[in-house]
Amino acid sequence: MQNKGNLYKVKDVLLNEDKIPLNEYPRPTLVRDNWINLNGEWDFTISKVNKIPSSFDKKIIVPYAVESILSHINVLVEPDDYLIYQKKITLPSTMKEKTILLHFNGIDQIADVYLDRRLVKSHEGIMNFVVSFPYQKEITITVIVNDKSDLSYLARGKQTLEPNAYLYSSSSGIIKTVWLEAVNKTYIEDIKFYPDYDKKSVGVFVKANSNQTAKIKINNEQHEIKLNKINKIKLKDFHPWSNVDPYLYDVEVILANDKVKSYFGVRKISIQEINCIKRILLNNQPILLSGVLNQGYYFLGDLTPKSYEDYLFDIKAMKELGFNLLRVHAKVEEEVFYYYCDKLGMLLSQDFVNGGNRYDKKMIYLPRLHRKWDYHHLTLEGAGRVSKESQDSFKKEVDYYLDHFNNYPSVLIYTIFNEAWGEFNPNYYYEYCKRHDSLHLFDTASGWMDAKSDFYSVHTYSFPKMKRPDKLHRAVIFTEVGGIGFKVNEHSYFDGYFAHKICNTNEKYKKKVSDLYLNAMKYQITKQGINAIVYTQLADCETEYNGLYTFDRKVLKLDKELIKNLNEKTYQTFNDQIKK
Repeated sequence: MQNKGNLYKVKDVLLNEDKIPLNEYPRPTLVRDNWINLNGEWDFTISKVNKIPSSFDKKIIVPYAVESILSHINVLVEPDDYLIYQKKITLPSTMKEKTILLHFNGIDQIADVYLDRRLVKSHEGIMNFVVSFPYQKEITITVIVNDKSDLSYLARGKQTLEPNAYLYSSSSGIIKTVWLEAVNKTYIEDIKFYPDYDKKSVGVFVKANSNQTAKIKINNEQHEIKLNKINKIKLKDFHPWSNVDPYLYDVEVILANDKVKSYFGVRKISIQEINCIKRILLNNQPILLSGVLNQGYYFLGDLTPKSYEDYLFDIKAMKELGFNLLRVHAKVEEEVFYYYCDKLGMLLSQDFVNGGNRYDKKMIYLPRLHRKWDYHHLTLEGAGRVSKESQDSFKKEVDYYLDHFNNYPSVLIYTIFNEAWGEFNPNYYYEYCKRHDSLHLFDTASGWMDAKSDFYSVHTYSFPKMKRPDKLHRAVIFTEVGGIGFKVNEHSYFDGYFAHKICNTNEKYKKKVSDLYLNAMKYQITKQGINAIVYTQLADCETEYNGLYTFDRKVLKLDKELIKNLNEKTYQTFNDQIKK
């Protein structure tokens, strides 16, 4: 099948050839000193044969998708292409007599890893993975990647071989940081924190290949803990985490000769009935979540930011506009992104990334017309989940998400399925997630195909003022609204123009956005008791032009003070309702 994806229409792009991209330490929740970043220039070639070549005809900049300009390749990848990367590295003497852990934070989609031309690891999916090997001074790393995009059941998010409307070009190959660290024979493999806001304590689980005890310092107060079990620690000078006061406890763990740094925040997210309406509570206080849909696509880098400053820009810009929430939509960001949200106090709703073979369009589009379409109408065929391999793959990914995001206090809500994309057995997965995770709330079926869930989750672009009663009396959240398009031609880089509502002038755009908040959303807060508003969206993306910012983040399409004022009035409406 030919890839009909998009390519940027830009000229004279200045690329920094010298700086190693995304060179900061990539794992803020478990920091070691003895590490090397392997981003930057790798040998590269594209082949129709799954075999290490005798020579390479290109250079690629890792970790940017082959389709992106920042990769220096910028070509469309076909489903039968093999993307072959190679890098020879010299390890420093400080890593002698150590075990080397080689980390791949994200490869799309199927990867074989070779060390000195010997296959050591095969991996499928977007999840990060590690390859370990004993120290040697020089080693050659080869990675062969195949990306089926939406022809596979594997998680893909909004990538497709035929981009259109709200679906975007594939991002193939190594798309996240590659790095390595050196560890001792006995070392700390992982740390998990389980805060208890009401008891002013934290559970600490340190995973290690040892039966010894470890020492942990929390804000310089030292404790001795047992490994591979949860240790409950009462917190001295208790200080909770919130979006307005994002306080983080500093942590240091010492096991034999291994020492790592970490952090955690203590917060509670819950739902409680107040005046006959189900409300979201943060630290036992009602809160209105006012946020934006964050597609996580970046100018010139596709799924990967040019630098971590891109993360900071988006987070800070949305906070300055008065938003308190980002919905991370159909992708997983680098871990540094979540640390920035923890540090800056940006609340997050995190999607589980959709997969499954191509979906039945009836199951995707007909439920928009009427909410009577619920989980009873789901079929494995329609969800692209017929095969056991597809179902098992999703189960593995769910376990990964519940583990991977555990330590970030900013992550409040998980979206298990979005708009029936790959949705199957939703009631089972809701119950499964609730059994295994008490620190988060779960939006099982964002948009439609309703099922057991903590929320009644609504997507509405056409009739945002229409009342939508929930027979199950859950907390109501509007997880996608708006989608109002205004195209700034000189900052548009793809042909076409999709938006849920198109405005030809800035004045019409301003009027529609203002009316959405001051009229429709005000009505929904006062009459329906909604708890969350997620506006579509943070920035334009390829042919989708309904962002508050242009794709390159150069232009904010509305006056900053106007957006802040709309948010302030919306919060005030909510607070007035709570007081009644």
